[in-house]
Amino acid sequence: MTSLDDHVAAALGPLRVQGLIGAEARDRAAVVARLIPAAACSFFGFECRLGEAADEADFLACIAGADPNRSHWAAAGAPEGGDPVWERLAVFSRRWADPSESINTAVNNIWLEFDLDRPPATPAIPSLFLGSDALARGQAAPADHAWLIEAAEALTGSPMTPARRATLAPVLAALPEGADLFQFGMMLSRPRPILRLCLRGIPRAGLMPFLNAIDWPGDPQELARLLDRYGPLVDDIFLDLDAGSGIHAKLGLECYLDTGPEQPARLQALLQRLDEDGLVVASKRNALPAWYGITHEKWRPALWPADLARRERPSPRHSGVFLRTIHHIKLTLDPPAPMSAKAYLACRFAWVDDKALKAQLAGGSA
Repeated sequence: MTSLDDHVAAALGPLRVQGLIGAEARDRAAVVARLIPAAACSFFGFECRLGEAADEADFLACIAGADPNRSHWAAAGAPEGGDPVWERLAVFSRRWADPSESINTAVNNIWLEFDLDRPPATPAIPSLFLGSDALARGQAAPADHAWLIEAAEALTGSPMTPARRATLAPVLAALPEGADLFQFGMMLSRPRPILRLCLRGIPRAGLMPFLNAIDWPGDPQELARLLDRYGPLVDDIFLDLDAGSGIHAKLGLECYLDTGPEQPARLQALLQRLDEDGLVVASKRNALPAWYGITHEKWRPALWPADLARRERPSPRHSGVFLRTIHHIKLTLDPPAPMSAKAYLACRFAWVDDKALKAQLAGGSA
């Protein structure tokens, strides 16, 4: 099996900027990337703590629900000698690939997240996120999200308590039209595993009414101040809620910028605001804009993974690339701890038309 670590090395190889992902962080990411078949993942990334000078980063990998990613993942099985979570994940993944199972269509992707602030165990224990577009207000009735409860119990290895079950329905019922719970996280690598509910599509003006409706116990004045300060600088804000036997005060705000010619200047404005608020150290503020870039198989042949060179391409004029982008910046309120910020750095494999790429680069900056 060709593992994902060769792809990670290729994606990061041309990156010369210092301060984001240091040598030790890359080594730790390679250790966990070896647990994932390269054929199962074309989208991975890093979680970088902006307020800390250490060039450490956690690692994330996405298994898409479309084949061939899902089928390769289901066939891989669990690594030997691992925590039972790996065997449960392997069983779940085989069911996910079975068209007769409800999760086959309900789950769009599975994200594995590895905390790498210390050398990983062998093999490391991931937190797991299930992506779905089938969890909105219309699925608030317990019977309509029963598949999610069953999935959580299968992956955690324990029944979900009645109190935890009861947390989901009010959250889904309070979502406005067009909003949904797009990622359901099980933080299995943490000392106190909690559930994470990632919500998108709530209008800016509807965030506080939504949080009031679900009895969020956090500080509404601090959140209002944060929205006033950062809302005008970004295009979308998604919510991350922690849940146990009820909703916790901890709240994450995923801040997104649309792509386009104005994005570099808007990113600088966002970084300036983070700097003013003491949420980003200088080394990372300076390094983040330089994260953007590509690894092109023709420009970096020595780095290019052999398994990708053998893959069938859409046409002879297409080449493989790894695209590096900033997926989003997350602000976290977690009283009594001070507010913090993280950058989610994305790497995605894609086929590109060389002629179109050349024309695009000729019309703008490389």
